Amino acid sequence: MSDRSYSQSAETAVKLAPATTYLGRYVIQKPIGAGGMGEVYCARDTRLERTVAIKILPRETANDTGRSRLLNEARAASALNHPNIVALYDICTDRTSTGGDVDFLVMEFVDGRTLTEMVAEAPLSFEQLAALGSQMALALGAAHGAGIVHRDIKPANIMVTKAQQVKVLDFGIAKVTRSDGATRLTGVGQIVGTVAYMSPEQTRGEETDFRSDIFSLGCVLYEAAVGEPPFKASSLLGLMHEIATTDPEPPSVYRPELQPEFVRLVMRCLAKERSQRPESAIELATELRSLAFPLRQEIHVREKRASVAVLPLKVRGPASEQYLAVSLAEALIHRLSSTGKLLTRPIASVMRYAGEEVDWARVARELNVDMVVEGTIQIAGPKIRVLVGVHRASDATTIASLKQDGDANDLFALQDRLADTVSEVFVPRQKGGTGTQTPPTKHPGAFELYLRAVDRQVHVDKFEMASAIELLNRATELDPSFADAWGLLAQAYVQMGAHLDPDPKWFELGERAIARTLELDPVQCTALCARSVILWSPARSFQNRAALRALNAAIKIDPARPTARHQRAAILWHLGFFDAAERDAEEVKLANPALGMMHQGAIALQRGKFDLSAEYYARALELEPNGVLNHLMAPIAVLYGGRLEEAKVAIGKARQMFPAESFTLGLEAIVAGVEGDPRRAEKLADEAAHSVRSLTHTHHTWHSCAAAYTLSGRPEKAIHELERCAAMGLPSYRLFETDPYLRGLRGEAGFQELMTNLRREHDSIRDEFGLEG
Repeated sequence: MSDRSYSQSAETAVKLAPATTYLGRYVIQKPIGAGGMGEVYCARDTRLERTVAIKILPRETANDTGRSRLLNEARAASALNHPNIVALYDICTDRTSTGGDVDFLVMEFVDGRTLTEMVAEAPLSFEQLAALGSQMALALGAAHGAGIVHRDIKPANIMVTKAQQVKVLDFGIAKVTRSDGATRLTGVGQIVGTVAYMSPEQTRGEETDFRSDIFSLGCVLYEAAVGEPPFKASSLLGLMHEIATTDPEPPSVYRPELQPEFVRLVMRCLAKERSQRPESAIELATELRSLAFPLRQEIHVREKRASVAVLPLKVRGPASEQYLAVSLAEALIHRLSSTGKLLTRPIASVMRYAGEEVDWARVARELNVDMVVEGTIQIAGPKIRVLVGVHRASDATTIASLKQDGDANDLFALQDRLADTVSEVFVPRQKGGTGTQTPPTKHPGAFELYLRAVDRQVHVDKFEMASAIELLNRATELDPSFADAWGLLAQAYVQMGAHLDPDPKWFELGERAIARTLELDPVQCTALCARSVILWSPARSFQNRAALRALNAAIKIDPARPTARHQRAAILWHLGFFDAAERDAEEVKLANPALGMMHQGAIALQRGKFDLSAEYYARALELEPNGVLNHLMAPIAVLYGGRLEEAKVAIGKARQMFPAESFTLGLEAIVAGVEGDPRRAEKLADEAAHSVRSLTHTHHTWHSCAAAYTLSGRPEKAIHELERCAAMGLPSYRLFETDPYLRGLRGEAGFQELMTNLRREHDSIRDEFGLEG
């Protein structure tokens, strides 16, 4: 606690003589603060010989009901073992020298200053806003996860140590949700909190939840940025009216140099409607932390960057150690990608070479890369030797032969040194730089389980994924703070639920693992990508904005991550932001040509460039003949390009491959409509629209059905299908405008109303995310 000004309250004061008064084993040394919930003293714990803070509870709460309520809430607060929350050590009752009983809390002593004191000197720098703000949000995330709403977040209740660590204080009026779902309030029926930082619902005395704390934290961030709170008035009633009804000026009005992303984030926190605020304090922490990363200039996609394929290593040793072949290769891929100087093929594209004796020159030709990294792992007891060759395709030259020795008991050190050595071949380290990475876990057994899980998880197979999940659960049991293991576990749960097993439990487990990961590391990219998959799914009604926020944070942290680029490209073209989607698709194509071209085919189709779309899909099929989505999507570009007979052949082939697929049935319905058979077109569209069996998202089927219904003269059915598209992941007014088979709807009032609403939503997303078009 700090030596800030101290004033006694006649109603709550307990007369204590500093440096002479004992409360139990605690020697009271000096007063350090006071408020409506009591007075705080610096004290000495004579048994443990440490400095603590003593909070004397107000006399008016010393009845049985008040004491029980405060003790229960204090016990809940004591369960919050978090580095950004002041620790509660004990709850005591003692008799004072005047003969009265006094209840008091024993808390961690914080040597620092309140945010109030810091802002009084000067508004915080942007770096401080991002770093300290993310810590505040993490503290609230931990409290909310335990069912506690603080309800009095304000600068005076936030301390910052000399090491720039945030400590959130004073859970005295917190609302605690019990395990039975009921709630207890300190001061039931009262408006509680500090008015200037209250949420609109608090000012009205309504039920509060975690989003009320997010509003209050938005007020704190605003004040920390500009030096003044967002809401001001000459009276309490006037202030409450301002909070409930008016929007403050954006902080950029007072500080134009603030990042637009930060300004938008603060204003989202201050939204009157709870549903428009950040979904959780952890999401807020992620966005704030990602803002602290330097804004790297995006590499122009046409800039020449060497392309590299890292093959699974060959293991000369026991079968039980074969997992190192993939896990070490994946570590090398990640390190080389993170340099931003290389185009590194993802692990999935090289798995076909696992366990084979291959000619690296052939690999270079097949993968169309400039260089190939391959190697051998030799194992003898606990000793491990890794031999790596780096080969250049242009002149068939081996440009480096490397060796690293290590020990099975310290696999991270071996992996780190190996990654450093290989990376040095491509991107020499700057003078004075050190490539040493901080180990993600101090538990060797947990790290070995993690590496084994990496090997299992790259196989998109139900049995292998279940094995990876089991290994990762064991790893997180051995080290509950192993963020990378939690992140990979989240990804495994999500892959299982999205591709291998429709049981909703996988997404529920994934959400828990994501929450735990982001509590430990709010910018863990694997968890952020997993979060976007869940959010942008039929099971979660395609939450476009929340998914984009997660992916934007991931790409800010790791711009070269193909998974994040792929996911964001898909969302953007579904929303009709074609230029932004094209940029991501170009980046995806450099790492995975077939996948990038599939995105470009979809973008060209929605732009109305049907022949170009057909070319992209055909090229993607050449590169990846077994690609399911390529076979499904290729016929639509040919059909929309007017090549009816060619389209019928392609649709027939897809129907043979996937006989129960609703998307191709929808395309057949369009064909029937084009051929002048409205009855058959409507019948096929009815069947497709009611089917839930599709290897792609069903909104694409509904779009095809809308086209078929329009051709059949059934505009009401067509508009209904487009409304389903808009509500479930395909709200692209630009697609519906350019679709030639929807022209018959343009005079329909229902279609015009839908398009007006979609344009409004499009513009809102454009403004929030700073997109073009």
